[in-house]
Amino acid sequence: MEDEDLGFVFDCWGRSLRPCYGDVLAVDYLDGLRAHLSSVLEGAVTAWVSHPPGSPSFIIGWLIGSPPHRVDYVYTRGEYRKNGAARRILAHAGYRLDKLATYSRLTTEARNVCRNHGVTVLPRF
Repeated sequence: MEDEDLGFVFDCWGRSLRPCYGDVLAVDYLDGLRAHLSSVLEGAVTAWVSHPPGSPSFIIGWLIGSPPHRVDYVYTRGEYRKNGAARRILAHAGYRLDKLATYSRLTTEARNVCRNHGVTVLPRF
């Protein structure tokens, strides 16, 4: 992941998880999200950003986690969802698609994806 990709990653992560923290003030939410993203990126993780060939400024999707099993977050643009883009990014990054697990707080949509694709959801305290 390049430094110029971080703004897009932060924006996607922030918008998608905001409903999970509805009672938290916006400034506190953004400060907490920045701290969380920094701690995740400083850990033993892999961050991948997928671009079409020859178009590095257009992001198809991205993921953060620790291959081969732990996924912190996977994102694909709306027009690339439900066509295998996330699976291709995960496979390219070295993940075992039959043994994925996540510790991250999940949106309702993400919980459904986990349930439908056999991703183990583990508690984070």
